Amino acid sequence: GIERFAFFNTARSLYDEAMAHNDYQIGRLVERLKERGEWENTLFIVAADHGNSHALGLFDTLPTEWSPIFRSAVTLIPLIMVWPGHILPAQRFRDPVSMIDMLPTILGLGDLPPPHPTQGQSLVPLLQGREGWKPRPVMLEEFYVHAPARKMFGEIDVIDGRWGASLEPLSDPQGEERPERARRPAPLRLYDLWNDPQYLNSLN
Repeated sequence: GIERFAFFNTARSLYDEAMAHNDYQIGRLVERLKERGEWENTLFIVAADHGNSHALGLFDTLPTEWSPIFRSAVTLIPLIMVWPGHILPAQRFRDPVSMIDMLPTILGLGDLPPPHPTQGQSLVPLLQGREGWKPRPVMLEEFYVHAPARKMFGEIDVIDGRWGASLEPLSDPQGEERPERARRPAPLRLYDLWNDPQYLNSLN
């Protein structure tokens, strides 16, 4: 009974306001570190555990053939790393990396040995413009338990450079109860992320 685009735009405006406030507070923190002479000794990282999921409220405004998964709303997050004298400034990378790369990266920047065993790979060569870093696929998985049906459901995603794939090996037991536009049209969806960064048009 609500106008979807008006609802989405209101939610997005509130989200933008929250981000602007966070940006202002981060600026205050950086200025304080500089005033105290601590900025040069600070490894500063801005990241998140997921992206903006407000786009998920647009199910009923999108075409039927659209895969109802704004994967970028969850998987694409900010990752900014600054350390004067240790990380080359003003760099931007297109290759995907993962949050599991953070621990070996932080230890590497601090000249500390990596843990054993470890997940992920150090981004230090990438951040410092040296050889030794190779892009590799990023995998994401998210599974849930539907208690009434005693079943699991979820998705596995793989991002490999330009290409992305999303697989739903176990379907949501409640999926058939959703509106048609909110259902996943196929278990496997393939995407060209360079030309379709919002995962809107599956290649299959």
